Amino acid sequence: MVVAMAGGRRSDINIVLLFVVTLSISLFPIMKSQQFDKFYFVQQWPPAVCDGRTGKCVGKGMYYFTIHGVWPQKGGKSVINCPGTQFDFNKISSLANTLHQIMKDVINADDQFLWSHEWNKHGVCSESRYSMKQYFQMAINMKYKINVLSALRMGGITPNNHLKAKQRVEGAMFTAYNAYPLLRCKKDSSGQSLLTEVVMCFDNDGVTLLNCTTTKSNCDADVLF
Repeated sequence: MVVAMAGGRRSDINIVLLFVVTLSISLFPIMKSQQFDKFYFVQQWPPAVCDGRTGKCVGKGMYYFTIHGVWPQKGGKSVINCPGTQFDFNKISSLANTLHQIMKDVINADDQFLWSHEWNKHGVCSESRYSMKQYFQMAINMKYKINVLSALRMGGITPNNHLKAKQRVEGAMFTAYNAYPLLRCKKDSSGQSLLTEVVMCFDNDGVTLLNCTTTKSNCDADVLF
């Protein structure tokens, strides 16, 4: 009888240990995947996004930078597709009027689709620190802080579809914000670099600007803008 009871206790302990181990294994990827050390604040130039696309692309006539997204980073890589809360428009409805102006789907004009995609792929990975509403408010705040067109114009750079030195564009952003950007390009039909996105790097507090690693740019020495 004593032996049977001891065996029963060992069985109970094993069950508890198995539960703890299983819970730890299930939670660890979530905790690990939501670690991040900074953000990429990505703004896109709609005419470049639309260049080369066939069919509908509403951004062809938008001559201002719009928000593509706010992307958590860890160790120089994007943290994406984390488990967590899925997009719910009701949680950010009070921000919708502003987001419709500055965070636009420049291809299909379905802004809520863009917001949902950006949250579910990127934003949810910062949920350990920012709620959904706080994340989109942070995007708004970053946009108000970083006016790419204004900074470039102060540096004598205007969007006239002529070639500009990449270093000159980077220098104009540094002069305006004391932080270097990361420029992202795509190739046009003639093989030249189209300036498509300007990324500014923020600390994980969402406020403090950091220097981006300019050598990660995929742009040529001269860019069309």
